[in-house]
Amino acid sequence: MKERERRLAEAKTDEERKQIRDEYRDLSRERDQEISSICTSDPTRCAAIKQQLADEAQAAWDYNREVRKEKAINAFLMWGDIQGNEEARFALGRELIIQGGDSTDAFLNDFSEAIAQSAAGAGGRGGMSAVIGGLAVKQGMAASIGKYQPPKGEAQLELVEVDVARVSKGTPEYKVLNEPPPNSQVKLSNGTEFKTNSSGYVDELTFTPSLEKGVRDSRQTAVGKEGLSTDVGGHIQGCQYGGTCDRFNLFPQDSNFNNSAYKRWEMSIKRALDSGDQVGAVTVRFTRGDPASARPDSLVIDYSVNGEKMRRSFKNEAGQ
Repeated sequence: MKERERRLAEAKTDEERKQIRDEYRDLSRERDQEISSICTSDPTRCAAIKQQLADEAQAAWDYNREVRKEKAINAFLMWGDIQGNEEARFALGRELIIQGGDSTDAFLNDFSEAIAQSAAGAGGRGGMSAVIGGLAVKQGMAASIGKYQPPKGEAQLELVEVDVARVSKGTPEYKVLNEPPPNSQVKLSNGTEFKTNSSGYVDELTFTPSLEKGVRDSRQTAVGKEGLSTDVGGHIQGCQYGGTCDRFNLFPQDSNFNNSAYKRWEMSIKRALDSGDQVGAVTVRFTRGDPASARPDSLVIDYSVNGEKMRRSFKNEAGQ
């Protein structure tokens, strides 16, 4: 992880940074595939590897929190901010005409560079403001950005608010839900919220189950392929009680776990809703030995039924 962050910090261009992230993501997937093969042929070695990953999880989490402290806002969120605000878009167009003239390419290059520098922590939102003539962009857009104030002792995350009524393919809101930004606290207008790690994978998600059924689509199948050969795309909030197939709500899940222990828990929630019980907010927290892996190692679920607090813990593996 430290090597990955060092290489990202030393990278000169966005393309280099993308190549580094893709490289480590591919390595993580190859590792998961190798572990799957070992677990099929050598259970003893498999258990030793899983224990090693569990031992490394706390160290990985501590380092990830330190990395979060140093991270600034992600570039595409700034662009989403602009796209969602008519005043900012107008100002950009005006400045492009005034400053661009016969040098439109130069202006766009300067603007792109300013966003990249801001995203890397070299100037915050000041870089963007300078390019668009110092305009104070109003915070009235659908996808707005602020600071999530975490409990004392935890790293600070960027706050992103999304109006779900504006979510459709191609919008900034859709991008946030399907390409979650790293190191962020995302709050949806329907009450759902989630936190992401330094790789943009969900660490924690809170939702309130309902009897409104969600719709499945091909995004679920695609997420299953991000994990092991024995995985499927699993929902955090099940479709049977309001879950969507947006990427933030999916994770590579062992197929046996998906259809046995996790399904039994999901059905217990569905039965409670059907019976008229009061099911409170559900919070799911994931643990990963490697924050760059899409596949979590385990999860803990906190919830309540008729005011009684409950907790379930699962490993992302078969036989539970």
